[in-house]
Amino acid sequence: MTYLERLQLRDAPPADEICRCLGRTPLHLRYEFSEFPLFCTDCTGQVFPSALNLSEDLAQELISWRTVYAALYNLWLDSADYETFARAALLDPNGDVNRRGLALASRLNEQRTTYYWWFRDNDGSAAEHCPVCRGPMTEHSTRRFRFCHSCRISC
Repeated sequence: MTYLERLQLRDAPPADEICRCLGRTPLHLRYEFSEFPLFCTDCTGQVFPSALNLSEDLAQELISWRTVYAALYNLWLDSADYETFARAALLDPNGDVNRRGLALASRLNEQRTTYYWWFRDNDGSAAEHCPVCRGPMTEHSTRRFRFCHSCRISC
């Protein structure tokens, strides 16, 4: 099985969780328990792999990032011995999973504006400052998240 085939969604999400926006709305690179980790920034619906021109190399990098992120996220969710370790790794701007995620978002940005969804474990409120450059974040017009346009981060 190729990496591109491994990114295909095995089970289609419910219709109301699929992006139906017209045009090329920006994307979030975000782990959400799915094979393909891209979501629309406007409607937050899942975007299908066919919406992009993915090479086998890029597909491999997406799978590798998703696998590592999922492992850390699941350790954090478990709330046991590794929760603190996983939380620190998911929040570390210099950590491997975030460096790889930002690099992937940058590569995807060549095809379509892409932001890297930053992990947060707080009350759900959007961050006031970018976790990388510490600059102010811009609010989304209709959603409860913000953007750092220079770092290409959303949270």
